[in-house]
Amino acid sequence: MTTLFSVSILRISRAASPETDEENLSKPKYIYDEAIEDCESAIDLVQREQSRLIKNLSNFFNLETEAPHIGQSGLLELFNSNHRIANVCQSFLRELDRNNQRSDLAHKINSLQQCNMVYETLLSDLLEFSEQALSLTTIDKSATSINGFVHKMEIDLHLSITMLTEMLERTKESPSDKLINHIEALNSSDALYKRAQKIQDIESKHAKALHRMSAIYDRTIWAFKWYTTQFQSH
Repeated sequence: MTTLFSVSILRISRAASPETDEENLSKPKYIYDEAIEDCESAIDLVQREQSRLIKNLSNFFNLETEAPHIGQSGLLELFNSNHRIANVCQSFLRELDRNNQRSDLAHKINSLQQCNMVYETLLSDLLEFSEQALSLTTIDKSATSINGFVHKMEIDLHLSITMLTEMLERTKESPSDKLINHIEALNSSDALYKRAQKIQDIESKHAKALHRMSAIYDRTIWAFKWYTTQFQSH
């Protein structure tokens, strides 16, 4: 009750002095310093914040072919704003861990700290992936084989992020099973072989970048699978 009341007061104070769009992008939506006082409610707020951060990862992909790409500066702004929020989450969790007196909540706090660390790796990987994709599609706008290969990986990752967000928000029936089946299909030996074969068929001057993107793709898919195991253990 105290936490909900504090949230209401905080929202009123924010409404009285609205922040700029840039400030809003770089600040958490759910967690705030006073929430530390109620450990159980604070854990729920961190979970909501982390779910929001995962959902934000989909902004790295420009699936609307007619829409202008956010460009290099937009990608860096997206990375920096979400990285700052992840840092706030990590500091919040460290403080929460110090204040926690309940052994039954210690595991959840530790799990959320691990999720935060994996998220930061995901964020860095997807920035590099998107920079490589932007570079390739800018150099060879007419190369349908390259654009098609990159677009397919972007669609796969975007759908995985959507499904992971649904799982974290518990908005779908048995979402973790659905996500695991999706990931196993993407990471099957047949899928890996076909992806490697497609890279081999593309011009060698782009092969290094495509191999790098494929490696990031595999790591990202692994991270999504790791998230499902964390979800199922709770």
